[in-house]
Amino acid sequence: MQLFSCAFIVTNSWLGVAGGFSTGLTVGGSATVIYGLIIVAIFNVAIVVSLGELVSSMPNAGGQYYWAMKLAPQRLSRVSAYICGICNLLGGLTGTSSGAVASAYIEIQAWHVVLLSIAMILATCGFNFNESVITKTVVIGLWFCLTACFAITIVPAAVSKEHSGPDFIFNSTENSSGWSSPGMAFLVGMINANYAFGLIDSGVHMAEEIPSPEKNVPKALLMAVVIGFVTAWPLACALIDCAVDIERITATSTGL
Repeated sequence: MQLFSCAFIVTNSWLGVAGGFSTGLTVGGSATVIYGLIIVAIFNVAIVVSLGELVSSMPNAGGQYYWAMKLAPQRLSRVSAYICGICNLLGGLTGTSSGAVASAYIEIQAWHVVLLSIAMILATCGFNFNESVITKTVVIGLWFCLTACFAITIVPAAVSKEHSGPDFIFNSTENSSGWSSPGMAFLVGMINANYAFGLIDSGVHMAEEIPSPEKNVPKALLMAVVIGFVTAWPLACALIDCAVDIERITATSTGL
């Protein structure tokens, strides 16, 4: 339960959908968001099944770079591990950079940094001095995330005076990507769905922290994808149903 909680909190698929929602909706249209989530979820099931097979036979917190070293020919094992690790690092830097670009309008004050630093130090001390705090915190975090997702899904749909309707939710397409091909616009718009499952391998890196990782990690990976989709897809439908005038919403200072 704790491992699944940790994997779900780190991945947080519904929050990934909400975070990059305007990109998918304005580039490819609502159909891109709705069907893109289904497509990406199916592919991620295949990915976690493969990861589960590897972690069941070679559980290691290093994950992909460790497996690259073990499975590559001996003369290429080190360079394979290095390339895999560097690609992983570049992926993390790219994700961080995209977050910085998306929140460029936020002006970070010095006191923000001080308070966040103090909070991180206190949290780290609490975890190190009492390990039971970690297990309790991740379970509480799981229920908090699920409750927040439920509230954000239900409340806008309940209080909205206008609704776009099923036809707009499932059939509306838009191409503001700059590409002439609708198919390319669909692929670009799927970045929203990819955000939802961007950290799906997080459970792998906990393999040395839990009992029976060869059994528990694959289960946690698969559950994170399934529950992630179950929370993210209804949220996307609800948000699109409430977004009647997309242009007016995206023109505001906060965006969609």
